[in-house]
Amino acid sequence: MNHWLLVILLLFFSVCNPPAVSGEGLAAEAIELYRQESYEEALQLLLAVDTSERSGLTSYYLGLAHKQSGDLAAAETAFRSALNSRLPEPRAALELASISLARDDLVEAETMIELAEQRMYKSAEAAYLRGELLLKKGDAAGATRSFTRAKSADPTISQQADIRIAQAYLNSNDRQSALDTLRNVITTNPDNELAEFAREYERRLSLMVDGGRNWRLFLGANYHYDDNAVVKPAGYVAGLNLPRKSDSSSSQSLRLIYDMPTGGEYILNSQYMLHNNSYLNLSEYSQLSQSLSLTPGYRLSGGSVSLPIAYSHTLLGYESYSWQLSAKPAYVALLSPGHVGQAAAGYARRGYYRHPADGHENRDADIYSAMLGYLYLYADGKGFANVRYEISREDADGQNWRNYGHRLLGDILLPLGEDTSLILSAEGSRQDFALNSNFAVHRQDRSLLISLALSRRLCHALYLNLHCFHAETDSNIPLYKYERNVATLGMELRF
Repeated sequence: MNHWLLVILLLFFSVCNPPAVSGEGLAAEAIELYRQESYEEALQLLLAVDTSERSGLTSYYLGLAHKQSGDLAAAETAFRSALNSRLPEPRAALELASISLARDDLVEAETMIELAEQRMYKSAEAAYLRGELLLKKGDAAGATRSFTRAKSADPTISQQADIRIAQAYLNSNDRQSALDTLRNVITTNPDNELAEFAREYERRLSLMVDGGRNWRLFLGANYHYDDNAVVKPAGYVAGLNLPRKSDSSSSQSLRLIYDMPTGGEYILNSQYMLHNNSYLNLSEYSQLSQSLSLTPGYRLSGGSVSLPIAYSHTLLGYESYSWQLSAKPAYVALLSPGHVGQAAAGYARRGYYRHPADGHENRDADIYSAMLGYLYLYADGKGFANVRYEISREDADGQNWRNYGHRLLGDILLPLGEDTSLILSAEGSRQDFALNSNFAVHRQDRSLLISLALSRRLCHALYLNLHCFHAETDSNIPLYKYERNVATLGMELRF
């Protein structure tokens, strides 16, 4: 409140009695307000200084204040004024270089960094930004040298520089050197946030280096109780005779992941998954599914693009049941630290091996989909909250299965300790179908799914998993209205 009163008074005197408060006096007061983190008040005072009276230092702080308000265009204009002033402020070149790097203008960034290097001898900030520039250009060795110079010039940024050096080693596929650098970050100051980030990064990287480098293997065995394995309708349906609906089952899973050591901007990931679920009594509902995926991608300065391609095959009662081939281009944007945007659009072809006598019930389909999502990372990346909205169109060969769908999904990962995590998930969906030939109505389904997954590491590679979910669908056709609950307890080995 006092700051705003001061701003009003100074503005009043600057208009009504110019000799009382000079532009130099306004600028000095504004700079002091900025240093006290009163950014809005500082900006108002700096704007009140006549442009003819603005020094290079005043324009520099005006740029900083605009930057704090989020107006990068105005900030850039002020920083350029600071450089072109009668008494130029060389730190403005660093700010312009940072802005240029953020928008991938590497030519302008290099020009500004060279200017800063000329005017600020052995500047740690200039050396650090030089490292960021070389990292974007794919010169990992040059980036490492620049970051090393930066921390030599200013030891207070050693941890920050070491984090980027570790990234440079990773880009050149030197994971062991990256590990060594991260461990140095941890030992330098083990209690701050950068060390905590490095600690988690080092743990994950250690698993990759010590556990087969680019290969990861997951093996699981589970027990399930399913109170509606046959998806029996909630009410009576004339002519429908289904076996007992509840049963127990045992399942086994295998997941193999390979990350190609490409380094630089290119990404390539492949996965193979196998899941077998055998019911104790309802063997005709047992399933064996396999999937294979290949995901090439490209890293951008503010995110990445990828093209996941996947094929899956399912056996029901251990006889061929269905298959699906899909492609779903995706874009991930790093909006700001801890905030990630997601967008994807996809196409899939699904086919069934057993076709019904009634052609209207044929579920073979072309599936089109689009998704928008937002991911928030917290607790140094150990926890996250994710929300996604999806729309889809299933153009089935059989009229009774053609539909438009909408889904809203949310997940939250809660780290409960060093070795325990909890994931809560919820999904709501709506499907509007074409006219059903058997019931002479447009089928409408509304579904809800809620799940809880608890995982605890028992020793180095052994995890105990508990998973429960509830699903229910409300439909205007009683045949498709049901509820289902499944509880799972299992063990998993992760290598």
